[in-house]
This record gives sequence, structure tokens and C-alpha cells, in this order.
Amino acid sequence: MVALTIPPGKLELIANELYSPAHAGTRIITDVLPLDFRLALLEQLRQGPFTQVPPIYHNSVQDFSRFGEDTHALESLPESAGLIKELAAAHAQFYDCLGHLALFEPTAKITYSAHHFPLGSFGISTHRDELRYRNLIAIYVISGNRQFHAGKTREEIAPLENPPGSVILLRAPRKKGEGKLRPYHCVTTPATERYTLSFRHTL
Repeated sequence: MVALTIPPGKLELIANELYSPAHAGTRIITDVLPLDFRLALLEQLRQGPFTQVPPIYHNSVQDFSRFGEDTHALESLPESAGLIKELAAAHAQFYDCLGHLALFEPTAKITYSAHHFPLGSFGISTHRDELRYRNLIAIYVISGNRQFHAGKTREEIAPLENPPGSVILLRAPRKKGEGKLRPYHCVTTPATERYTLSFRHTL
């Protein structure tokens, strides 16, 4: 299984930054994925069954294609997509370690979503992820350099560096009442090709 390059000594700092109401609820860790693994995963994603998303979703404007748990269950993915499962297993270990420090509520299921932003695509406008996702949202940047903006409010979003190989961590509610702490975020220009693989957790 691939080993994520996240120093154990930083987990407490990550937990404090993500879940303190004083912070925006976003943290980016660079150089998480080994280069050889990332390039091999990119080749598998390029062969994935992507379909274009609707242009409007919950008041967000979006321009990308995707496939994920709702169309292709993680446990049913073929061997040709085995590295998605491998990253899911590595992420699950990281999630468990962070959860002990951040006091995650128990969740029943991990879901994945692969996104492809083609060359010239708009991206996705400012939004917050759905309330049904709990504890943590993790977006692994497999390829492509695009601006990722995040903030506590729509007016406060600011660009954050998220080069290929990094993971974008977003706070999600651990319990009822934390929904208002979900960070606003968007993916914008430059309109280069980009692949990401994200993991979310549901009750």
C-alpha cells in the first residue's frame, strides 16, 4: 500500500487548524503522494469512465467530468483501477489517526469521487460541500495546476497553493451544529487539465 508522506508529529497541528472555529477549516499538505505512484494513478484515471456533470448543482456552476461511488462502487472497481483502492486504504489510515485527535464521530462509509477538469474548463464556482459528509473531506491532487480558493465566508475566500501531489483537507461537521463551519471553496483558473481524487465519509 502506498505510504502518504504526512509527518505524524504534524497531525495535532492539522487537527487544531482544521477544527478551530477561529480558522477557515482548510489545510493543504504538499508532497503527500510519491511521484511514481501519482503518475501510475494518473494513467489509470485517464482510462476512467468519466461523464460530464450538470452545469448547475445546488446553486454552483460547474464544468468538469467525474465518476465515483454512486456510479462505480469502490469495492467493485476492476484491477485496472486498483490504485484508487490503494489510495483509499492509505487515506483511511490517515483518517483514523487524525480522527483520534480531532474527535471524529463514527462514520459508516467512505466514498470516493474522481474529477477531470479538461483543458479550458471553467472549474467550479464557490460552494460548500453537502451536510451529509462528516468529519473530513480530502482532495488529492493528481495532476494539473489550478487555483484553489477557500475561506470562512464567500467574501473571505483566498487562493491556496495546491500543486500536484498535495492533499486539500476541508473541515466537515463532526456532529450536529457544526454545519455552519463548513468552508467555502472553489476551483478556478488557469484552465489547465487537472485530475483529482477525493474521499468523503457518511453516516
